[in-house]
Amino acid sequence: MESENHADLEIVWIELCYSRNGFYPYPLFTLLSKSQRVGLFAGSGITMWFVGSALRWVYRAVNGVEREGLGTEKEKGTVGKIE
Repeated sequence: MESENHADLEIVWIELCYSRNGFYPYPLFTLLSKSQRVGLFAGSGITMWFVGSALRWVYRAVNGVEREGLGTEKEKGTVGKIE
């Protein structure tokens, strides 16, 4: 969900830059139509979601997951752990 929000905010920021400056902050966006820019950001958001999911999976595969109780899980590890 966070990756979609980030992509949405990025679109708004880029369009705001264009409305204020008269040009896009990245030259690629000058070549793309509005629908192509939206498609690019949607694809980027989906890619970020998949990468984040893969990283969480790898983290759990390496470090394991502790079970705390009724359906909750706590990731194991000692880095940053305060007791």
